[in-house]
Amino acid sequence: MSAPLSALPPLATSVVHGWPSLVVLLAVFATMLLAGELGFLAGRKQAPSDGGRGHFVAVQASLLGLLALLLGFSLNMADQRFEARRASMMDDNITLAALNLRSDFLPDPARREFKALLRDYIDVHLDATSPKAASSDAEFSARAERSEELHSRMRRLVRQGVQSDPQVKGAAEMIGPLSDTLAIHRRWVTAMETNVPQPILVLLFATAVAAAGVVGYSGGLSQHRGKAQSVLLAVFVSGIIFVIHELDTPLAGVSQSGQRPLIHLKALIEAEETATPR
Repeated sequence: MSAPLSALPPLATSVVHGWPSLVVLLAVFATMLLAGELGFLAGRKQAPSDGGRGHFVAVQASLLGLLALLLGFSLNMADQRFEARRASMMDDNITLAALNLRSDFLPDPARREFKALLRDYIDVHLDATSPKAASSDAEFSARAERSEELHSRMRRLVRQGVQSDPQVKGAAEMIGPLSDTLAIHRRWVTAMETNVPQPILVLLFATAVAAAGVVGYSGGLSQHRGKAQSVLLAVFVSGIIFVIHELDTPLAGVSQSGQRPLIHLKALIEAEETATPR
């Protein structure tokens, strides 16, 4: 039997991932504006030669290119992890729907007990798999562990049905979907624990601030503040970093993976039990 999730280390979220996305947005935006202003003040005091100016323009272009590369790379990594969590939820819905259908072939009272366990599993799984539902790593681990406990009880119920009456075809056919459900659950837990590495995020933040400072310095050299350009650069870069942070922090924020299929499945099970009590 696998170790309970409470015995495992908490989610390996970094310091950066622990910050609210809105705080990250405001911090990056304000720091970029400050760096741009300091760069402008420093550049205004300089009077480089034409050769030095050309060298600085090349450095500025390289830094902005590096920033664009890091933004695209980080956004792609965060989006892949978000899609992995959403795909696991969709796979889970399909497998749980198959379990619900096949449980109709179980004899009473095993059928009613299995349906109750399945409803509880979906309830807990909706809380645990909602990327923004758990307010802490401990809550997430507790909900995930509760999911495994319910899954274990469903397995035990099906195993008892198969052992007591091998002719119960519905019970035997539920073994495969039950195994798939546990595998999907484990895959989803892994997806929740995987984030964009903190060094990449720190490098991204540092590059964004450095790029803003270089742009401001360039404006100081030409005695042109370019405040609108600096603000736009800060808005778009901090906005993209906000999206990256949102996609990459499954336990906080506002971006959600779609839960409608699981909610619909739960409502379907409840409606079936109300309409056709046995």
